[in-house]
Amino acid sequence: MLKAVNKMHRENFPEILRRATERMELVFGLELKEVKLSGHPYRLETWEFLNILGVYDRRSHFIFGEPRKLITEDLVQEKYLEYRQVPNSDPPRYEFLWGPKAHAETSKMKVLEFWAKVNDTVPTAFPTHYEEA
Repeated sequence: MLKAVNKMHRENFPEILRRATERMELVFGLELKEVKLSGHPYRLETWEFLNILGVYDRRSHFIFGEPRKLITEDLVQEKYLEYRQVPNSDPPRYEFLWGPKAHAETSKMKVLEFWAKVNDTVPTAFPTHYEEA
């Protein structure tokens, strides 16, 4: 974004970044977070609302690419998700669990708050999930 915002608007960069961050959260379910400097000052964290975004299994998406690869390989490799076989399942079934990076960077309540915001409601509108969060 720093490259896209020309010198004339550099002083407005914090406000531009704030607004862009809001839009990314509402439209794509992405949250921009500042992290400790270890190469990249910002990191995106994704929520699993791909169907809402029009992203479906086995259909390539112009932003996310191949969803199955994104979820089962990329997000697993980055430690946002764990992908494992359900014990004693016959035929074999698989499940996704939050990975260590997801636990470190967000909470169930933050995800529920986002989901409520997308649905123009409050977290208590989902009582089962609210109790769990």
